[in-house]
Amino acid sequence: MSTYVALLRGVNVGGNNKVAMADLRSLFQSLGFTSVRTLIQSGNVVFGSMATPTAVRLERAIEDHFGVTSRVALRTPPDLEAVVGNVPSSMSDVSRLYVAFFTSRPAPQDVVRLDRERFLPERFSVAGREMYIHLPDGSARTKLPDYLSRRLEVPMTMRNWKTVNRLAELSSAARCVVSLSRVGAEGPLGSVLSVDRLTSVAPTLVARVEARQLDPACQIRRDVAGGGRERHARCDTCGDLVEPE
Repeated sequence: MSTYVALLRGVNVGGNNKVAMADLRSLFQSLGFTSVRTLIQSGNVVFGSMATPTAVRLERAIEDHFGVTSRVALRTPPDLEAVVGNVPSSMSDVSRLYVAFFTSRPAPQDVVRLDRERFLPERFSVAGREMYIHLPDGSARTKLPDYLSRRLEVPMTMRNWKTVNRLAELSSAARCVVSLSRVGAEGPLGSVLSVDRLTSVAPTLVARVEARQLDPACQIRRDVAGGGRERHARCDTCGDLVEPE
């Protein structure tokens, strides 16, 4: 089971392409996805899947169910963590920072031909399948995103920096829960704990994972003291220990 993030383009904008988030969650669940969560109204879905999802399948399902044509950009938790961790130094004022997520990587020759002086002081930086966009006066009246979309000829959907960070946090926490929930229940020394059992033994550890203070990819195991009494929980990846409460 792996965690993915679907970013929908152009839903609930200016009263058009209306999609209720509760209905969107139900649609994803009907497609067989698990741990489905949405964030705000712009079409951001965090979900778990055994098989690798495709944007084409999601786009068709959204159109069939809602009558809305929306391109979908798919990302993984590591993708979003990389976006958060690689902000260009020239865009340190993240209060006016946005990220455009492409449905596919734009052609290098098209990126090179972009006019970087035309919209100053607005700036942009293309990094693979994402583009950082700094808009000092906000996004309400800017023409830069439309220019970039036309010139690169690749569909993209834009999110502000707060939303990008929240999605990174949600998807990392979801990845941890998926990882823990699929490995089974307690057993002999060193066996992997289920989520429910881990919560009862070391709730502090669960809280720290959700707060991203531990590697969200960690598998949590238990060690056993004499007589079979649980002594602490241990993270196999980082070796961190938490005493039971």
